[in-house]
Parts: sequence; structure tokens; C-alpha cells
Amino acid sequence: PWDRSSQCWVSGERGQAHFMFVCETPGEVGPALEALSEEVRRLGFSLNDSKTHIYSKAKYVEWITASDTAWSDITLAVEFDFQGFDPYSGEFLTSEEEEDEDGDDAAPSDEQIVEAASRALRYWRERVEPGTVPPRVLRRLLTQSLDSLGFRHGDDALEHCLPILRKEPQYAKAVGRYLSRIRDAHPQAVARLIESWTVGGRQHLSPWQSQWIGSALLPPTPLSQDMAAWVREHTGVRWPGSLRSRMAYVLARHGRWEVEELGALYEQLGPAARPDLVAAAAAIGDEGEPTVRAIVDDGPLNRWIYDSVRERL
Repeated sequence: PWDRSSQCWVSGERGQAHFMFVCETPGEVGPALEALSEEVRRLGFSLNDSKTHIYSKAKYVEWITASDTAWSDITLAVEFDFQGFDPYSGEFLTSEEEEDEDGDDAAPSDEQIVEAASRALRYWRERVEPGTVPPRVLRRLLTQSLDSLGFRHGDDALEHCLPILRKEPQYAKAVGRYLSRIRDAHPQAVARLIESWTVGGRQHLSPWQSQWIGSALLPPTPLSQDMAAWVREHTGVRWPGSLRSRMAYVLARHGRWEVEELGALYEQLGPAARPDLVAAAAAIGDEGEPTVRAIVDDGPLNRWIYDSVRERL
């Protein structure tokens, strides 16, 4: 828009928590910032100097093209292009041009995908420290590699799970999702790994990390006495409600949670944490049990959860 006070043309857009402006000449930058600062002050805010950056056109072009360059290098290094991965289906999408050129052979085989995902995780391990590869690219590669292996029940990522949690702790959800997907095929390996972190003391897990990782302890993953004690500890009052209910559900699926305990915990927790307890009710009792009946009758959502879980068990 035309700003009358600064007398310069400034093209800009506003994101959810940021502004971005494009100026035709370096001389327009200062007046544009002054005009923006004055406007946000009028609204009762101020610009964060530590988050205000000025880039030349060359630097900006370098920044926005860095991802494409990095993906090209990664594709050559791991001999596979992970950019076509669909996180919902676990498949790799090919363009119409590729299908026309390659016919039915365009889609990679599961064996090729597993091998490529294993190479990609090794690539991540080698380049996880700050370097020439943009962190956003490495993190996307990390997620796609884990999901690729998880959908195909490959255990190749087990050795990388601990380094991932230590370097990228926010990826506990991705690690937990991977372990949950492979537990049917590798229950003993999943149990040993999680027990080494928790009971063995190799890795501290925050409450929200415990919730994601704990989901992988559902059957058929075996639950040792020590591991069951760790899970039960996280149903105590010191923990967030969503974690307490998830761990109660894990114990219920293993036959280590009583109906009386279920009723008491249901009364303690708020609505947001109760769905897992309804699922636990479906796992340990039928509607003839008064406590189970009371939980199921406590709203239509509870009825839907109970019936859905009973159908799958």
C-alpha cells in the first residue's frame, strides 16, 4: 500500500504472527519500519527487535531456495526422493508425467522404501548438528523416514529412536507413532527399548513424551512387572489427566486395572481426559457391571467410544 508518511511504495502481507514487507530500494526500508512501528504502537503493541530482520534480495532468494537445493542433495545421497510421501496413506505419490513414462513400475516397492528410509535416518544422524542442511529439511526427512518404516512395520529405526529423542525431543510423537505401528510385528523389541529408557534410566521422558511413548505399550507389547509399575506410577495425582487416563487404558488392556480403580479415576478427571477411561471400561468389563454402566451412560460420546472399542477387541 501507499504510505503517506514515508512516501514509499511497500508491498506486504501479514501471517498469523508476523509481517513481511518487500521494498524496491534499500532506502525504503527504514521509513517502512518506522511506519509499521508507529502503527503497531497505536494498537498497543511493539515490534520485537530481536525478531525483526532485513534481508537483501539475494539473501532472501538463497534462503527460500535452500530447501530445494538440500532436497536435491538428499535425494542423491539416499538414492530416493522422499518429497512424494503421503503421511495419511504411507504411500509415495508420483506425478502423471512419471506414470506416463514409467507405467506401472513407477511406484517403489516396500523393500525399496524400507532400504531408502534406513539410509535417510543414517543421513540424518550424520548431519543433525548445525551445518549446510536447513533444520526444517532434516526434520521433514526424519518424520517421513519414521512414517515410511512404521507403515511397513520395519524395525530399522529402533536404533535411531533414542538419538532422535535426545536431539529432537519434540519428536516424541513421531517416535511413539512409529513404535505403535510396529508393535504388532516386533512386540518384544519395542518392549525392551521402552523399558531401557524408563526402568533402565537411559532417557528421561516428560509427561507429554510419556503419553506418546506409552501408547506403544498396548498389546501385543508385553508388560513386565517393572514396566507395569512405571505405567501405574503415571496414573497418580501428580501427573496430567490425559497421561493418567492413557496409562490406565494401557493397564486395562493388559488386565492390570480394576473396575473400582476405573470408577475412582473417572470421577477425578475432567471431560477431556475421560475418553481413554471409557475405552478402558470397554476393555475390562461389560455393561452388566454398575461402574461400567454408569460410565457408558454418561453421554452419547461415551456410548460411541465404548461400542467402537468393544467391536475391535
